[in-house]
Amino acid sequence: MKQILVPTDFSQNALNAFHFALQVADKLNASITTLHTYVLRFITPSDTDLSALQDMIDHEVDIEFEQYKQETAKLHQFAEEKGLGHVSITHELRKGFIADEIEEVTKSLNIELVVMGTKGASGLKEALLGSNTAAVLERVKCPVMVVPHKANFSGINKVAYATNCDEHDEEIIPKVKAFAQLFGAEMRCVHVTFLDEAWDKRKLEEFEELNNKMIETTGSKLDIMESDGVVEGLNQYIDQNEISVIAMHTHKRNLLEKIFLSSYTHRMAYHTHVPLLSYCK
Repeated sequence: MKQILVPTDFSQNALNAFHFALQVADKLNASITTLHTYVLRFITPSDTDLSALQDMIDHEVDIEFEQYKQETAKLHQFAEEKGLGHVSITHELRKGFIADEIEEVTKSLNIELVVMGTKGASGLKEALLGSNTAAVLERVKCPVMVVPHKANFSGINKVAYATNCDEHDEEIIPKVKAFAQLFGAEMRCVHVTFLDEAWDKRKLEEFEELNNKMIETTGSKLDIMESDGVVEGLNQYIDQNEISVIAMHTHKRNLLEKIFLSSYTHRMAYHTHVPLLSYCK
């Protein structure tokens, strides 16, 4: 049976992602594993009271475990209320940092999809809050669905793949198409070009070639959005075409890329109101 991993801190945001995961699991005939992680607060040990230190650690672990049992029980109740109680749900509780544990669990349990929630943010807050999401998108090899906290599940009817028209399309497009077909959804492909970008004869010829290839591969033409920015253009396209899920690909960046280059996939994770399906290259 296929397995979906849902990291959770038991917030409303995480519950929304869990709801999406239930719907996807139902379509895939997959099981769900939730993952909750915790980190013990830093305690400075004294030279003379090591037993008291151990008691404090044990007490914190006991509290964490009791809360964990209560919250996981609520998830099963939520699934029943949504008519999805038949979906198999198991749980993992791990001590450690969330991105590290997600990477480890996806490997050990052969996870095929990660579904996680996120909140919109900007500026410094985006940089700080986005570090975990960015790490997961880059380090996890299976697809990751990032669900915005304001996203409402009303079915998956249209899936759009945001293409940069590069060599990765040949591998990614069939995967996106297969995902769309699971829901009987229409697949679209979109490329964002900047308003001041010159459309000379050579570029028009390249576009015609790409368009024909997209029709052959996906059954739909390549849509072009002109915009001042990629994220802005994609969000406009999502709204105009009632897109349910936007798919993109990302790759593991080196240190210089992390410092000087901004990933459009990472930015979309915090600036879209529909789920983002990310494939790592």
